Amino acid sequence: MPPLTPVSDPVSRSALTVLEVLIAFFLPPVSVAMKKGLSSKVLIALLLQLCGHIPGVIYGINVVTKE
Repeated sequence: MPPLTPVSDPVSRSALTVLEVLIAFFLPPVSVAMKKGLSSKVLIALLLQLCGHIPGVIYGINVVTKE
């Protein structure tokens, strides 16, 4: 899965970021895959999610909000 394409409109960009953070809260591996594509970061998110919901969420939000 390729990463999402960048959005040039600031309002659309902030709305997309909010949506990505919400997805990261409920499904961290999916949000990381949407942002970075299928990579080792998705595996890390999945392993952290299996260790507990909170570590997976923290990692997912961290990956999604990094520029």
